Amino acid sequence: MAAAGGAEGVTLRVLIALACTAGALAYQQPLVPWHPDYATTLHDRPAYEAMAHGELTGHGPYSPRVGVPLLAGAAHRDGVPLWAAFLGIAVAGSIAAGLLVAQIVLETSGAEGNPIAVMLAFYASAALVIPQLTDFWTVDAASLALLLWGALCVVRWDRRGLLVAMVAGALVKETALLLVPLAYGWWARRLVDWRIARRVALLCAPGVAVLVALRLATGTGADALWYSVDLSREWYAGTDSARLAVHLLAGGGVLLPLAVIGARAQRDLIPRVAAFLVCVGAQLPFATSPERVLIYGAPALAILAGAVLLPQQEEDPCSRRC
Repeated sequence: MAAAGGAEGVTLRVLIALACTAGALAYQQPLVPWHPDYATTLHDRPAYEAMAHGELTGHGPYSPRVGVPLLAGAAHRDGVPLWAAFLGIAVAGSIAAGLLVAQIVLETSGAEGNPIAVMLAFYASAALVIPQLTDFWTVDAASLALLLWGALCVVRWDRRGLLVAMVAGALVKETALLLVPLAYGWWARRLVDWRIARRVALLCAPGVAVLVALRLATGTGADALWYSVDLSREWYAGTDSARLAVHLLAGGGVLLPLAVIGARAQRDLIPRVAAFLVCVGAQLPFATSPERVLIYGAPALAILAGAVLLPQQEEDPCSRRC
């Protein structure tokens, strides 16, 4: 793995991303128009299809998520079939997500963190990849890729990159807000660090402003939140404990046990990602598919999984950059 960060390593990671994404598409056929279940499996598709055609209001919690539908709609107006535009965005998101996972591991643990192994673990986690490609009409693949890009900017201390990632992510899905606790937890030198809090607030304010503006422009109010809560309550009421446990474990996939081992080896990483993981878990009351919520913990899981092979050591908190 010595070449994991060099030119050969980049080529290998790109080939792995392409192969794993192609494998996921082959494993389970996407919901293309000729799929036998296309007409009966709707999920979020009607809302995003309508938004791609310019109908941006009246879709409840989906309305502010304009980025992917508008991009797909623009491609469709240029002659690309709408299904192909959505699928292309999802495929690009899947490839980018795997590459970003590997790069995050390189930045936080170096080649010793075995970024290719963590990348393979990411793709081997079915809930992290396959549903986003099967039901490619959703915005999940793009939003996860943008969240991972923002996480890479955080671990690189790339403030301008974080600002751009936050704004781009806000156009796609509200999960971009998860970058706020991740940036604070990674940069703060103590539990309450007002200087870092102000810096994070300034960097993330444009993204938050975009989210607020989109909700106002599309007329998305508190009723959309309660709509999600009601759907979630119905789902949990009809789900037994064993099935719920399977869904929760699926959200972490193969990365989850690796992350647990890595957290035990490098315990100093736990407080730096704890607030982020708590905020990821806080989305569960609004979810009808828990694994689709927990996939957004991938940035922290990748960081922890990359620490599995590192020698155990104690970090001096005063040595952190700020």
